[in-house]
Amino acid sequence: MSLNSEETKGGSSTAGGAALGQAPRLLPGGYAAWRPRMDVFLQRAGAESIHTKAATAEAWKQMSERVDELADAALADAMALVLGTGGGASSSTSVSEEVKAARKTVAAMVERSRRVYGILYASLPEELCAQVAHLPAGWAHGLWNWLEHKFQSTERDSVGALLAQWSQLRQSEDESFDAYRARVDKLATLLSLAKEKQSGNMYVHVLLDRLTPFYTQAVLALKAGGQLSDPDKVAWDSVTSFLNNHERAALRLGESAEEHTAMAARGSYAAAAGGRAGRGPGAWSGRGAGFGAGAGARFSEHVPSSASTMEQRSHGGAGRHSNGGPRDMSRV
Repeated sequence: MSLNSEETKGGSSTAGGAALGQAPRLLPGGYAAWRPRMDVFLQRAGAESIHTKAATAEAWKQMSERVDELADAALADAMALVLGTGGGASSSTSVSEEVKAARKTVAAMVERSRRVYGILYASLPEELCAQVAHLPAGWAHGLWNWLEHKFQSTERDSVGALLAQWSQLRQSEDESFDAYRARVDKLATLLSLAKEKQSGNMYVHVLLDRLTPFYTQAVLALKAGGQLSDPDKVAWDSVTSFLNNHERAALRLGESAEEHTAMAARGSYAAAAGGRAGRGPGAWSGRGAGFGAGAGARFSEHVPSSASTMEQRSHGGAGRHSNGGPRDMSRV
């Protein structure tokens, strides 16, 4: 029982790393999609937003070096106690509990930053690893901030291009609301990082008023219901759910209409096939019988029947020879 418990404790960190899975890799042209996924992964890994907390390179170096010095001193004290040489034990006992707690806090922060830096560095392609060599090792905020400035184009010379893209945003005909909202949110985030955050009214206008006419009635219902009365406090999850339901309802209606049309087409085909069947062999045979009867009647007017022929032979041909003369009955 105890052995299993120790094995569980010893493998807890490994199991936790395996449960997290592999960190998302930064691919060319994929920073916008990579950033939120990596942020979530780091939080699950216990980053506690250490990569987003501002810290200068100089401050990081001081903290990192001081933590290393304290770790070396603690190791020396431990070795002295184990080897029985004394020496460093007295220095550790002279430190107050308050100082010990502060050292522990700083050491934990440095350890988190180094772990997050390692995850970020491992997710980069080789060409980017060479470009971040100038950053202090373990400085998670510095690496995160460097990537943001490199890929998100938040410099002043690109703000004009971002604003031009914002002004031209419009939903395409074959684009869902979720896909269009993702494009709007991505550009809104870039503008916000470039110190050009758009107002609530502008966001509502771009996101809802530039949808295709298919959503016009749904947007009017949202406005009439007061859900857009305060642009800065819109419950966007509810709005999105409402528009998604609008899409699904229209899809179901379209499927029903298509099914009805198909059924009507099948019914028309069956009716047409039934009509042709009614004019099939029976109908044609009736017409043929009528034609045959009429022809037979007309034909019988000109062709004598076998009975009348025999009667004519018995009466008219009794006293005549085959050559037209009288027959000699004595020779019969």
